[in-house]
Amino acid sequence: TVSLEFYPLTMSPGGLTTLYITITNPNPNTALTGIGGFSVDLSPLNMTSFGIGTSGCSGHSAPNLSSAAAAGSSIITFDPGTELTPGFTCSIPYIIFLAVDAPLGTKYANTSSGISSDNGGTGSPASPAPITVVANAAPQLTETFDDESIPQFGTTFLHLTPVNPNNGTLTGELEFNGQKFPV
Repeated sequence: TVSLEFYPLTMSPGGLTTLYITITNPNPNTALTGIGGFSVDLSPLNMTSFGIGTSGCSGHSAPNLSSAAAAGSSIITFDPGTELTPGFTCSIPYIIFLAVDAPLGTKYANTSSGISSDNGGTGSPASPAPITVVANAAPQLTETFDDESIPQFGTTFLHLTPVNPNNGTLTGELEFNGQKFPV
């Protein structure tokens, strides 16, 4: 069997999430051979890049990420692995940067094919793993003075620094006390 779970369950446009793919051999007595050969469709979300975290399948040959998975794609395809021990469960974290061109607050569900094995057939598709697109956090403005204290009628410089708590680049203008500054 295969199951899917995103963590965190929300992300902002251009954000980072991890899709955990958990593979289980429910048979208590028989190792499954040739496991894999399945895909996950994240449409309409598109990956801008991805990486593989530390697999919980140590000592087992879990499905390998296919060369077909590429930046700009919404499909993750896996080539067959070799064997999964009887009763064994392993989780493979796929760290994904997603390009999101969608209304905020939208919850997306993905689809997958069933995972197959040479000697166990093809299982049912995984239940969809929902992920919700949330708004980016507002930019912050920090201020610092050159001097900790100044004499009466003295001068110092005030430095205003915009801070972007999101992934991606700030664009447009930053407004402070009615004054607009380019970012």
